[in-house]
Amino acid sequence: MNKNIKKLFLIVSLLGMFSTCLSQTINISDYMPIEVRNKWVYVSNFDPHSPDTLSKEYVDTFYDDTIKTYMRIDIDFWGTDTALVQIRSDGIYSCETWLHVPRIGLRKQVMHFLAPTTFVVGDTWKVCEDETTYYDGPVKWYDRVEKYVVNTFIVDTVITEVDTFLNSLGFEYKIFYRGVSTMGIDTFENSYDTLTGLYWLYAKDVGEIMLFEFNGIDTLYTDVIIEYSLSEIMEQRKAIPNTMSISSYPNPFNSSCCIDVNRSSEIEILDTKGRVIYRSKDTHFIWKPDRNIRSGIYFVRASNGEVSITKRILYLK
Repeated sequence: MNKNIKKLFLIVSLLGMFSTCLSQTINISDYMPIEVRNKWVYVSNFDPHSPDTLSKEYVDTFYDDTIKTYMRIDIDFWGTDTALVQIRSDGIYSCETWLHVPRIGLRKQVMHFLAPTTFVVGDTWKVCEDETTYYDGPVKWYDRVEKYVVNTFIVDTVITEVDTFLNSLGFEYKIFYRGVSTMGIDTFENSYDTLTGLYWLYAKDVGEIMLFEFNGIDTLYTDVIIEYSLSEIMEQRKAIPNTMSISSYPNPFNSSCCIDVNRSSEIEILDTKGRVIYRSKDTHFIWKPDRNIRSGIYFVRASNGEVSITKRILYLK
């Protein structure tokens, strides 16, 4: 496992345990902005040899009975899912509209209690308790899932490629799963798992910025935010002039890319894990990746002490 990622995980964990002592009241709407046109893009190292780009975007609303429901499209390496989110008086509820069952098809999923409207750092709650029975030919399947938030905490500083986030909210999850199959009079316990070490981080006025999946031994998966667009915040930002810009040509490129920044800046090129692989103080230069640089997404970041902007480029060998 990457030592820097492991170190970051330990820092997040330690900060989390320390901050549970703080009696800070949280309003969940401050950390989960839910509006049509809000979009988040992440990079995942689920497969460290081929990082994937994931995205979540609210695209529409409708009313389920009398409850306003937001429709979100989630795209990841498994495919495209539709999630429904509701803001109720007691908190935020969420579900995937359909859950895929192998060989059976799709079945309806139920709303889960994601988080209460307000709570104190350190609070815990049950997210869901689902029981499902279905048939595959002569085999009867039974699934039971329980999911809990077992810790809530505040992380002082989270640094990503896109921004530095202060006082982020963290959730630690524990999930219990039991699967049983029955054929005639024979019953088989297929699996009974307890998943721990699952962490989600949310930044104030931004939303989900990071996901940790730690197996308790030595493997750590992460989804880290690399881009976001929030309708209300973006409208406010339009009023702030930003005269710095980055141009890149061609993009995508396969041998070299011309980078041009219109203001004096320090320029860095980063990979999807946030590692700086090239630096330049020239506002106009041609980047020719070394032979050991893999194809994939990279980021050009320009900063001058007042403004910092990032542009994504794609390298194809």
